[in-house]
Amino acid sequence: MRIRRNSGFLLSIIINIVFNLEGSIPAWILLGLHFWLGLSIKWFLLALFIWLFVIFLRTAVLSWVNKQNNISRPKLENKNPYSKTGYKPHNIDIKNK
Repeated sequence: MRIRRNSGFLLSIIINIVFNLEGSIPAWILLGLHFWLGLSIKWFLLALFIWLFVIFLRTAVLSWVNKQNNISRPKLENKNPYSKTGYKPHNIDIKNK
């Protein structure tokens, strides 16, 4: 099965939008002022766009940093005698104890 590395970017943006909904409060206030005082709708759209752009930029930077952290390194020998992968059993006969 092939692993896709970019499959989680859209999901990360959606999760960040949900977790940062309080950042959109100024846009919703401007929308309320549009209906109440007749303020132009472009201020609401501008505030909403700035909020979404900041979320996108933050997610893109964090994804880029995560990709930089996944650089392949040479595999080191496991020298831990207690780990399962590094343990080689001795020739001990444990038949009828």
